[in-house]
Amino acid sequence: KATTSCSTETECRDMIESTKDELDQLQQEGAEKENELAGVELDIESLLIRIEETEKEITQTTNDIKKTEEKIKKSEEVLSVLNEEILGVKEDVAVRMRLSQRLSRFNIILNFLSEAESLTDLIRSMRTINYFAQSDSDQMDNLKTLVVEQQEIKDVLQTEKESLALSQSMLVVQQQGLEQDQLALEQKRADVIEQIQEIESEQMSAADALEIAQAQKALLEKLAAEEEARRLEEERRLEEEKKKQEEALQNQNNGDSSTEDNSNTESNSSPIQPVAKNFIIPLATGYVSCEYLCYTNHTGIDLANSGNTSTPVIASASGVVVRSGWHIAYGNHVIISHNVDGRVMTTVYAHLHTTPLVSAGDIVTQGQKLGTMGNTGNSFGAHLHFEIYEGYYNYPYAENPRNYIYFPSRW
Repeated sequence: KATTSCSTETECRDMIESTKDELDQLQQEGAEKENELAGVELDIESLLIRIEETEKEITQTTNDIKKTEEKIKKSEEVLSVLNEEILGVKEDVAVRMRLSQRLSRFNIILNFLSEAESLTDLIRSMRTINYFAQSDSDQMDNLKTLVVEQQEIKDVLQTEKESLALSQSMLVVQQQGLEQDQLALEQKRADVIEQIQEIESEQMSAADALEIAQAQKALLEKLAAEEEARRLEEERRLEEEKKKQEEALQNQNNGDSSTEDNSNTESNSSPIQPVAKNFIIPLATGYVSCEYLCYTNHTGIDLANSGNTSTPVIASASGVVVRSGWHIAYGNHVIISHNVDGRVMTTVYAHLHTTPLVSAGDIVTQGQKLGTMGNTGNSFGAHLHFEIYEGYYNYPYAENPRNYIYFPSRW
């Protein structure tokens, strides 16, 4: 609790030091996450190179498959031609077989003998008959050999195609695995970036809280010093008045008829910080639109009045303005430090419609107008976001305003 709120000067000093330590720790965590992000980026880059190489291999394998299919197609065409030639030879042989069935070999020889003009002519005719018979047999054997060889080529190509298809399937599976790894790394990168953003947001919040707390501390110390100076001046003045009165009495006792002006002159001391007795509702009229912690990190209470941006926002208690102006989240806002029975308390009034009517260092009284309800900063719809802190401003360790103020259903 000592690091989230304070009620004494020592506690507030410790809180500021604790916030500084928190900032240092957040900076270290941020640096570690930045290094982690750099590592993830390198992993993604390496993975993308592997994916690109795998895609190239898949493309090359696909091209090889296409080339193999073309070779298979050509082989099938050659087989078709060879089979047609075999059929042609078979038809020629069949014709000669049918002819030989009609004419016996003896009759053929007699026919050649009768037609031969000489013995040489007869021998030539007989050789022709044997040649055609042998030629048909050799041609058939050659064609069958070519068919076997071509079929073997086709089988080899088919095996090669199946092997390439298997390689392609394995590469596709590998690519899918790499893409899954890429998605996982990209999700990890997104998670790390989100963590870095959260750390940066916490750093900004802690730095902002530290800045406000230090300004608040400096202002209160200045007021305390001015009040102490005023007290000392008052004591000196009273001491002088006492001496004058004693001198006047002595003179009177000595018969001195002269008179002295014993009137108490007013000191021109600086105004002191007023003491707050209690807190009041800081919106002139309206209702509660969002309770304390109605969602995560909502460290205050939202008060609204049907979007009426002319609704006055007033100081919940007397105090001194610590900060007044613009903030990226609060928009137009005012932060007031209060002295409650010797304890420091702080209130925040956020999303004012226009620039606040008070400035840092101003002394305000309870109920004094600070501005009007608005919709500036991180806001969705006109309302007043109101926070209360025990001690210095120390977001996000605010208290529930209902612990200090009674809010009816409408006022």
